[in-house]
Amino acid sequence: MSASVVIRSDEKSLLTQDGRSHQVMAAGTFTIFAAMIGVAVSYSVVYLFHLALAVMCVVVAICAWNGLWVRRLSVAIHRFLYVFFCWYAVSISWSIEPLYTLAYLAYLSFGISVTLTTIYVARDEATLRSLLRLVGVVVGVEVFFSLLEIFTPFRLPISPYSSIVTYFGREPVINASTLEDRVVQQFLSSPTGFQWNPNDLAATLVIFLPFCLFHRSPALRFGGGLATLTTIFFTGSRASYMAVGVVLIVWAMAFSVRRALIGMVFGLTLAIASPIAVGVLRDSSNERAVQLATLGTVLVDYVRGGTDEGDSISLRRQLISNGLKALTDSNGLGVGGGASRAVQERAGGAAAELGSMHNFWVEVLVDAGVLIGTCFVVWYVWLAFRCYCVAMFTRRTTIRYVASSLTCAMAGFSVAMVSSSSVIYVLPMWLLYGLVCAVLNIDSDMRSRKSPVTL
Repeated sequence: MSASVVIRSDEKSLLTQDGRSHQVMAAGTFTIFAAMIGVAVSYSVVYLFHLALAVMCVVVAICAWNGLWVRRLSVAIHRFLYVFFCWYAVSISWSIEPLYTLAYLAYLSFGISVTLTTIYVARDEATLRSLLRLVGVVVGVEVFFSLLEIFTPFRLPISPYSSIVTYFGREPVINASTLEDRVVQQFLSSPTGFQWNPNDLAATLVIFLPFCLFHRSPALRFGGGLATLTTIFFTGSRASYMAVGVVLIVWAMAFSVRRALIGMVFGLTLAIASPIAVGVLRDSSNERAVQLATLGTVLVDYVRGGTDEGDSISLRRQLISNGLKALTDSNGLGVGGGASRAVQERAGGAAAELGSMHNFWVEVLVDAGVLIGTCFVVWYVWLAFRCYCVAMFTRRTTIRYVASSLTCAMAGFSVAMVSSSSVIYVLPMWLLYGLVCAVLNIDSDMRSRKSPVTL
């Protein structure tokens, strides 16, 4: 009789633990969903994501109080983010603008929480597939709305170009009375999706483009890829144009000999035909086509420093110059988390109006200093390399597909992240890091035949 009671008690305990684990999974999945939705469901600076994260923290705290803890991960590459956060927290002691550092710490905490939540939710191959289906649906809806924004008068309510955005605690950026009709029309045909800013949207779609390119479904591979490329094109983000080129090169050359041969033939054909194509695009009445045609010239001028005074490229060069000078003045220690914005404000002129560094690599270097900035670059490259190794050597079809896509995404996003004013609060970036870490852990667990990460 007593033995039966003990068995039933143990079964009840296991059921309770399993139920709490599912509660955390559900809360974590919804948090990732809300992170992907981003600013699209928000009021002023409060997002649905913030509320979802708060609920998840409460659920996790209750589970921890009842003795349920997350198991140690087999791959600890994500722990660099703890060091990253701690360094930024310590940097407040020498920050040239402590309030900016505090705000930046909030951004970091939200972003890292997305990464950690992704690692937990994608605990094995099955949950990874489920999470990617959810993310794929959100991205598909975002691309659909973006195409509507491009080709129709439709505009998502929370968009800088929306006529009703003021009802959501935000201010529109278009003042038709002070802008030419041509400029207004260009704004109105620029998609923003769920990201508020066209550059942020382009950077986000660069992350998910490889998932279309590697997909086994021709409809998604060609239809989804074309829709994504069209949206990126109409954002007018030149850095993202280059990022797409990087994604296509890695996709074509790094995973398949047959695809590499086809890619070389296509690349040679493109090189021969490009002078004619560039000439046609230069004469186009479409502003984006002209931007695409002059991309090579702009890149060469940027490197040589031969850009026109006052254009976006020269302004970006000025922002970087201001940041690097401040880094030198700090003896390589950095100006403090988020304080690169104060550097631009103190410089005055157009730099003060732009504020942000507009190059995330330089932003991290200027904010965190040479040591942590270099460590971040090394961590990013190592993350991408480990993911590539999984893609090349795993025998699991799903893991190979995801790892290959993520490798291309990491390569492309390394370029795309210089297009935005700052990607620190582009939450899909943190999802990208989480997915790579999750794949590394799942692959490691499969090879060592360990049980999945659970509460």
